[in-house]
Amino acid sequence: MPGMYVPPGAYRGAAPVGRPMTPKVVGILAIVFASIGVLFALVIHFGPMSDLDRWDVSRQASGLISWMWGSLALSVGVFALHLVAGVAALTYRPSAPRLITAYAVFAILLGIADITLSMALIPDSLQLSDYLSRSQVKESMMIRAVFAGIALPWPIVALALMNTRSAKAACSTHG
Repeated sequence: MPGMYVPPGAYRGAAPVGRPMTPKVVGILAIVFASIGVLFALVIHFGPMSDLDRWDVSRQASGLISWMWGSLALSVGVFALHLVAGVAALTYRPSAPRLITAYAVFAILLGIADITLSMALIPDSLQLSDYLSRSQVKESMMIRAVFAGIALPWPIVALALMNTRSAKAACSTHG
């Protein structure tokens, strides 16, 4: 408001004048999404895994089970990188654009691999009980594919935002 007095130091913690807020916003969102992502990774792992165990299909689909465990381990690593990259971006560290880029590339590749392999590794020759059809097994795996698909836009957006000239410049003048 014109003519309003603002005492010196009233905006502690705010970015310096002229410094883009993109890294700070990406950092906050990265920290939030990394935390949520770990929880969802556990849900989309143990939900379908318990279905396969309950249906007594796990021994027949050993490749799928191995991928699910590997995917969970990779997801935890990607979300740890996501969290570290988020803190770096929040604090305008010079490494933030590289860390966010690494996170985004790994997350996109893992998402595409999970969508593809969760469906492709379902064996054609499943021995199923009378009450279970192959489509039910596919539906259980579709849950993984849907969550992986929902998660794909954020790494793409983070990658684009943190690789702008202004975001890189804001992080290179860490102060």
